[in-house]
Amino acid sequence: MKKTLLILILIVSCYAVLAQESKWPDSLNITLPTKDGNIYYEQIVNVDSVDKNQLFNAARIWFSNTFKSAKSVLDLDDRNTGRLIGNGNLTYSTSLQKVYGERRASFKIDITLKDGKYRVIISDIEDISTGGYGDLNKYNYENLHPEVKQKFKEKFKYATLSAFDMSVKILIASLNKAIMETTKDSF
Repeated sequence: MKKTLLILILIVSCYAVLAQESKWPDSLNITLPTKDGNIYYEQIVNVDSVDKNQLFNAARIWFSNTFKSAKSVLDLDDRNTGRLIGNGNLTYSTSLQKVYGERRASFKIDITLKDGKYRVIISDIEDISTGGYGDLNKYNYENLHPEVKQKFKEKFKYATLSAFDMSVKILIASLNKAIMETTKDSF
């Protein structure tokens, strides 16, 4: 019950943040989680009294519901080892949407499931937007129009990385919610 409540609070707070008016902070620095110098999200969740097979089924259903075709997204679908590895992408909008529009990023998602817990890792992230900038770890502004580069360089970086960060957190929260709901379903 506490975990479900925590997940709901996380989801509501994410939406509350997204609904706020855009105000630029004093510092336009943003820190994303990293490992070995690359953007890297990792979360381990304990789920008491739920076996690996139940967790695997719930995560597999989440893949099917979240991505257009789980079959085309999943590179590894191994019930014995409890691993689901896939390549996904997400669309996110920045507060500078009028200037840059929607952005798209591709990523690798690795879900490892064991009795009573699971881990989700999101890594290998790239900006695949039209006119994208490639590896978000090495954000490059050289392709920006000179006028845009001069006026919006730091705001663009902050807005893009903030919006991406929020989108990944919402994606992970949706996985957590789906697993909690599916493992409690007694049908």
